[in-house]
This record gives sequence, C-alpha cells and structure tokens, in this order.
Amino acid sequence: MALPFNPSTFSWAVVAETVQGSTPATPAFQGFIANQSDNFNWDTSGFLESELLYPNGSGGGGIISETSVTGTLSTQLQRGAAIELLLSLGLRGTWVSNVLRGGTSESSVTIEKKLAAAAMRRVTGATVTSTKIEAEYNKYVSVAFDFMGMTYPTATTAITGAVYTPAPAIKGLNGKDVSAISIAGLSGLTYTKMNLTIEQPRESIHGFGSEASQGIAANAGRKITGTISFLRENFTPETTITPSNNVHPMAFTVGSGAQGVTILIPAAACKLPQDQHDGAKNVVDVEFTAQWDATEGTDIKITRLS
Repeated sequence: MALPFNPSTFSWAVVAETVQGSTPATPAFQGFIANQSDNFNWDTSGFLESELLYPNGSGGGGIISETSVTGTLSTQLQRGAAIELLLSLGLRGTWVSNVLRGGTSESSVTIEKKLAAAAMRRVTGATVTSTKIEAEYNKYVSVAFDFMGMTYPTATTAITGAVYTPAPAIKGLNGKDVSAISIAGLSGLTYTKMNLTIEQPRESIHGFGSEASQGIAANAGRKITGTISFLRENFTPETTITPSNNVHPMAFTVGSGAQGVTILIPAAACKLPQDQHDGAKNVVDVEFTAQWDATEGTDIKITRLS
C-alpha cells in the first residue's frame, strides 16, 4: 500500500493572474514558505439540502448549488516577491516604486500546492480576504493571509513552461527587528506587542446554469483594526489620547534596508488606553481602527526601505 501524502513535505507557490480564474499559460511561480497547518478546501456553504419528505420517511439529500474555495497561507514576515504580491491583494493596491497604498483595484493569483512529484492542486482566481500581522518582542513577526478562490482542480504534472523561483532563503524578521514604533507620537516608550488586521470582505459571484464561481469581488470597504502595547512608565498616554483628540498616526518599521518595511496607519482612531497586568509589568494596550486620511489619500501605506 502506498503511503499517504505527508504535509511535512508539501510546498506552495503563487503567481499573479491577468484574468481572474485563469493561470498564465507559462506561469512564473514564486515560492512561499508556509506553516504546515496551512490548507485550502472547497467551501461547503453551497450545499443545498432538500426539505421534501420521501417514502418510508426518507430524507431528500441535497445538491451542491454553488462552489468556491477558502484557505490560509501564513509565514514569518520577510521581504520577498510572494509576500509583497499577497500584500497588494490584501490592500487592493499596486506597488508604485517602493510604496503600496490601500486602494480599490482588484487582482488575483493562482496558488499551487505540491503534495508530491506527480500530485498537485491549484487554487485559481484567489484573492485575499484578510491580512494579519503580529509582532511581539520575543517572537517572530508573523503574517497570515486568508483567501477566497474560484476553483480547486487537481493535477498530476506541472504546467508546461512553468518557472519556479524559490522563496528567499533568509530567516523571518523577529521582535528584535521592530523599530521606530509609535502611536500618537508616543515615542521613547518600551513597546512590547502589536497586531494589525486588514479585513477585505469579498463574495463569490454565481448565476443560473452552473454551480461554478464566476468571480470573486469585494462587497464592502476595507476595515483595519489593531492593538499596540507598551509598558506603563507615565500618564502621557492619557493626556495624548483623549475623547476629544483620539485620531493619531500609528507607524512601525520591521527590518532594515533591503529587508525592511515601514507600515503607516496615518489616521488611527484610538480607544482610550487600557491597563493590563503581566507579571512584573504594567502593560498599556491601545486599540485602534483606521480611517481615511486626506494627506495620504488612504488608510494604510507600506513602504519598502530600499
């Protein structure tokens, strides 16, 4: 009996699509180093159960009325073509020189999951519904992308002419690489933790005659939320973030040079600071929700340092 596929040997790669749902004829895949638990599956919400009563009290079964695909890819944050491509999907933006701003453009990727030499699956028409970045002083900086896609076919051979570029063979960035972090101009504090979630609601489009997805599209605006934590050293947070003055910039830099990015929330609407006790530390948490900023023309901007 053949051994089952082993997730510890799976590999992932992504490539941008020109037409949503269509993998390029000769794709140039970019490798993505994922966590072993990452996975994709058909969305089962399109299963339509029959409510009719059949002979002998039998049920009516059901049909698959619509299909789409959902899943997650996650990794340690680093500079690389695949991660930067997926960030642009999550922000609905386009890299212009070294700057990516949140926008309204739509784009998609094909995601290839290689299970074995002659066994692979490809999610087509995939785009990002949520991007989560988390950093803590004593951990790796993580980034996770949730997806919705159109199809999930199987294959036994690589696409003819496909080229694969491995992900950068470097360690992911960690808490020691986080610098220039501040919210509301509160610099000089000891920051310890940060999380940022960029949610982009999307839905699969369907119509008469087929269960297949006709495309994936945004159905609402972007929502960006997060929390930033630092050690309590004084009462400056309370005098800076007040009910009448609660919108402030939030920014942090991860890495440096060719391995660095700065993420800016130009207008973070903050909740009032909250104290938490963590052993010998009095920690202050500030939760925020991003809003549109007239100067930047967006609610989020990512800048490559070089």
